[in-house]
This record gives sequence, structure tokens and C-alpha cells, in this order.
Amino acid sequence: MQKLLYTILFTIFLSVISFSQNITEFDNATKIITEDFTNNETSFSILTSADNYFIIDNGDYLLIRNNTESEYAIISSTSQQVSDFILKTSIKLGPSSNNKSSCGIIAKSQNTRNGALIFEINRLGEYRVKELLLNNTYKYLSGKTSNDGWVRNKIIKKQDEFNNIKILSKENIYDIYVNNTFLTSVFTPSLNKGNMGILIGKDSKSRIAYYYLNIPSETTNNLTEGYMNDLSAINLSDRIKQLEADISTLSKTNESLEKENISLKNNNLNQTAKNLQDLERNISNKSKEINSLKSEISTLEKEISSLKKKYSSTDNLITQNTSLKLSVSKKESVITYLNTQISQANKTVKELERKRDDLIISDNKKSEDITLLTSTVNELYVKVENMKKVLIYKGFEEGGIDSENISSTKLENNIKEKNILKDVTYRVQIATHGEKVNMAKFKGLKDVYYIDSENGTYLYMSGKFDNSNSAIEHKNKLIEMGYKDAFIVKLNNK
Repeated sequence: MQKLLYTILFTIFLSVISFSQNITEFDNATKIITEDFTNNETSFSILTSADNYFIIDNGDYLLIRNNTESEYAIISSTSQQVSDFILKTSIKLGPSSNNKSSCGIIAKSQNTRNGALIFEINRLGEYRVKELLLNNTYKYLSGKTSNDGWVRNKIIKKQDEFNNIKILSKENIYDIYVNNTFLTSVFTPSLNKGNMGILIGKDSKSRIAYYYLNIPSETTNNLTEGYMNDLSAINLSDRIKQLEADISTLSKTNESLEKENISLKNNNLNQTAKNLQDLERNISNKSKEINSLKSEISTLEKEISSLKKKYSSTDNLITQNTSLKLSVSKKESVITYLNTQISQANKTVKELERKRDDLIISDNKKSEDITLLTSTVNELYVKVENMKKVLIYKGFEEGGIDSENISSTKLENNIKEKNILKDVTYRVQIATHGEKVNMAKFKGLKDVYYIDSENGTYLYMSGKFDNSNSAIEHKNKLIEMGYKDAFIVKLNNK
């Protein structure tokens, strides 16, 4: 019988719903609110406070609700209450930290503010319809209570896009259109008339482009008349017979379902009994396993007790082990300290070796400088001797002395000079080394030899000449061969 009652109520509900979307715009309408929000003279509040910031901005009604705990209702200043109406508006949701920040329409608000119909949209493309009840709570007419009545629909635009909304109300039936597409219909018999307004959600930002409210000039109950005419056109007797036939069919169906239910119960009982038997067998098997495990545990406990007695000296071993660990730790500390000392000593050795190498390089450089200076002095000495000879000859000519008259003297002087020159040789020095090197290093030279210097270095020479001119020619050849640092050295033969 309960199922039958549900079926009858569902049939009546379908009959009422069949009239939705039949509300048409009024032929003769009276304009109640025509708001384009072009100036500050508006039917809605201008308000600036910590929680609310409602102003006219660039041809829109800008609504900013900073309060994160509650929504806020803005009722139009129009005192006329409406019953049947056509409302047209356009709403755009702005950015917010609240994902479901919302804005919507208040219809038929009661003077006590304990009753109204509200249609809202949010920035996620969802809508909901709710009714404010006398106890100041909401009844959701859309969606599920678990989701606060919100329903997603693809015709609703999301954040930063305007949604054009139209609501047609007649005899407490509301047809709701969004973006020129029918969205839903609702029926609220408890609200006959009231004031219109706007609802801004908590922590929400919205713009409203326009707000137009019209009511019929001559209100007629066309919906009720149409429904009654439709009912009068039906043969009530035939309708009753049809309902009785439906009831009979439903009764038979109910009996069949009850038989199936009894059969299922019996099957379930048999299956449950079988399951219980299986469970009892399992319990018995598990009990045996538990007893076996208990026996094994008892045996193991005895073995553990025996082992404890056998190894009672373990504590002494642990103490000795701890002492050894401490001793090892101390020795490791000493080793670490010694390693640090060794590391520092190694650094000192490396520094001393570096200084030694620098001294060797410095000594070598000084030896090279001394050799260079010696060569330079020898060259200067040769030049001075040559200049002396030139000056002597020049002095004779200027004094009017005939060179033939002093030939004997000149010959004697030449003999003396030759004797002096026999005691001197000119050599070309090509390198200086702190130790002996392989002669093969001097590529292209066959007459290379070395002379030990007083400071322990080895002076490598090439050639041995009686006069400086030959030595100069040999030096130039060596320079061309790549020995760029070659220079002439004058050495005494004694």
C-alpha cells in the first residue's frame, strides 16, 4: 500500500509539473523597476562600510561583500509588493577567495524577512533555488542538501562573464531562464506576494548590468483556469476506472514482490545456516592451531629460561666490552690528534720544500745574471781595447807623424799585443745549468763543452776563438739556429 500511495502522489506531481514552461510574458505589463544603473538615483542601496561596498560603477551596480560569515540581502526601495511578475537582470561574478562566491535574486520577500524565494548562481557555473522559511532557515528546492542545493549546469557562465537571467512567475509557479535557455521550474504555495531584491553571498564580488521588473496590468488566473478547463474536459469516470486498473496492477505486482521477498528470505536463511556451519568449522580449526601455538610457546619459554641460567655471566662480558670500547675510543682520539700533527708537519715540509725550490731558482737566476754581466764586461773590454787602437792611430795622423817612421815601434807593439792575445780566447756561452745535462740537448752543435764555475754551476760553451770578430760571427750563427740567449765570453788561458 505504501508503494501504491507513492505512485499516486507521483502521478499528481507530474500533472502539476506538466504546466511548467507554459508561462508567457504579459501582453499588457506595468513597469515597477527599470534600473540601468547610469546614475546614483537607484532603487537599491548605496553603501560603503567595512563589510559592504555597494556603488554605481561604469554603468553597473558593483557589489562587494567582505564579510566571510554571512550573506547580505538588498531589498528594493519600491514599496509595492508583487505576486505575478517578470524579472530580467544580468549578473557577473568576480574573483574571490571563496570558490562558491555567489549572487542572486530575491523574490517575494516578506515584511518580517522570514520568507522569500531566492535564485542564485556562483562563479563555478552552478545554480540553486532555496526558500527562506519562517524559522529563518533555508529549504533547498534544487540539488541535494549535502551540497547545499548547488547544481552544475553548462548553460551558466562562470567567473567574469555576464549571465542573463529571466524569471516568469504566475500563481506561485516560477519558470527560470538563464542565457535565453530554460533552466528549471519551482512551485512555492506559501509565498503569495512580497518585495523584490538582490542577494550577495559571503566573501563575494559581483556586478549587475540591469534590473527590470514588470507585473501584468490586468492579472487573470489563466493558469488555474487552464488547469480546470483541462480537468473538465476529461471523463472523470474513465479516469477513475483507469486509476482502479492501475491500482489492481500495482496490487498484483506488490503480491509478486512479496512472494519473491519471502523466497529470498528463505534462501538467505539457508545460506546463512551454511555460512554458520562453515564458520564453526573454521573456529574449531583455529582453536586447535591456537592450542598448538600455545604449546610451542611454552616449550620456547622453557628453553629461554635454560639459556638465561647457562649464560648468567653475560653481564660481566657486557661490562668488559663497555670498558674495551671506552679504551678504544680514547686511543682513537689519540690517533686523531697524531694524524692532525702529522698533517701539520706535512704542510710544514711542503712549505720548506717550496722555499728550497724558490732558493734554487733564485740562485740559478743570480748565476745567469752573473754570467751575463761577465760577458757584458768582456765585450765592453774588447770594445775599449779596439777604441784605444783607433785613438792611437788617429793621434799619429793628427801629430803629422809618418807611420813609416814608426814602423819598428809599431812592429814591436804588435808583437807585444800578439803575445797578450795568445793568453786570451773568445768563446760563446749558450746556457747555464745547476747540474750536468746530456750534450744531445744542444741540437745541431758538435763543439759544445762545459766549464765549472766557482758557484757550482755549469757553463755550456760553443767555439774557441783568438779574436772577437770570429767569436761575433759564431754567436750570430748560433742565434739564427735558435740559441737566442747566446753571448761572447772572454776567458784567460792561464
